[in-house]
Parts: sequence; C-alpha cells; structure tokens
Amino acid sequence: MTIIEAFQKAEQGALINGCGMKKINHFLRYERDGTFHEYKFIGSNECKHVHRVRLFSFAEIISTDWEVLDIKWNELKELQND
Repeated sequence: MTIIEAFQKAEQGALINGCGMKKINHFLRYERDGTFHEYKFIGSNECKHVHRVRLFSFAEIISTDWEVLDIKWNELKELQND
C-alpha cells in the first residue's frame, strides 16, 4: 500500500509501518493533532514512544511497502494494562 493509503487508515485508528520499520519492530500512530508518533515494540505486547515524526524521507514517500498492523492502539493499551 502507498503512504497515502496508509495515512488514511491511520487517521481511522490503524497502526501502520513501512519502509523498514517492520524489521526493527517500529510502527506509527496518528494523533488527532495531525502528527505521527513512532513507537517500538518491547516484548510481545508492550511498546515505547520513540519520537514524534515531522518529516518523511523520499524513500518512505515513494514506498509501496506500507502496512496496517493487525492490532489497534486501544487493543494494544488493554494488553499492556493486563
């Protein structure tokens, strides 16, 4: 999927990754203020905030390697609280 398609899914609450993020267990979460935040999975169901993403590289923009994760943010947070 393209970055535009992934962003549209993220705006609807999906967590996304692409362009090598999957290899390092990172993903992006869209915030309602229009920004993206990068997180890293730690273990099977915990994550840690890495940084706020302000710019995307040319490689990320033209990539068709974007994916939607199988889990949503609310589900991930519930798993972390268990």
